Amino acid sequence: MVLLVPSAPLLTAIKLYNSLPQSSGLSGPEIDPIPLDPSPPEYVDHRTVKKISDVLLHTSPGDSANQYRLNSLLRGCAVYIPPKPPKPEPTEEYKALMHRLRLESEECSYRSLLHPTDPALTLLSSQEEEYTLKDLRSDLSLIANVLFSVLATGGAVWAVASSWAVPERLALAFIAAIAVAIAEVVVLSGYYRRIEEAKALERKKVEKKEVIRTWTVGGGKKEGKKKSG
Repeated sequence: MVLLVPSAPLLTAIKLYNSLPQSSGLSGPEIDPIPLDPSPPEYVDHRTVKKISDVLLHTSPGDSANQYRLNSLLRGCAVYIPPKPPKPEPTEEYKALMHRLRLESEECSYRSLLHPTDPALTLLSSQEEEYTLKDLRSDLSLIANVLFSVLATGGAVWAVASSWAVPERLALAFIAAIAVAIAEVVVLSGYYRRIEEAKALERKKVEKKEVIRTWTVGGGKKEGKKKSG
């Protein structure tokens, strides 16, 4: 069922339809009055429009019935879109939860003001912990290289041992591929372990600052050296 916003011709047809006697004795469709409260109605379903058209075509004389054809009555109508239901009022539990979360957020902000962290260290930590698209591509490339090495080794051993029986060739190729896979894993593990050790060693280094020049306001320019570790 399609709901339609009635146009001016359709409203006129509805009034004419309601003015017809309900028991006219005619052999046409039955007449059921259409309520006009509120006036005009906000919407009319397409089945009602079809019924109005059939009744008025049956009761209107001559050429005047053409204005009550279905396509004429539908001209100028728009599809009725019901308004969205009102947003429900938040419950007391929801309000209490939001109040608690707001207090926790304010407390975290206050703590961050009392115990600020070094922005450089925070940035470095976020950069180290962030798993970027570049890291993903690097890992996928390593996996592809390992698989290629394993398959290439197995294929090469299979081709070299062409004079052997099929079971022996298959076993030899499988053993060679497994050996290459283990070697690749050992090499990559050592590589990643050295990277982690280098990062840990870099974080342990203490930054040393050196004052090269100092200025005294109103006293001219002075040069000197002062080291702080």
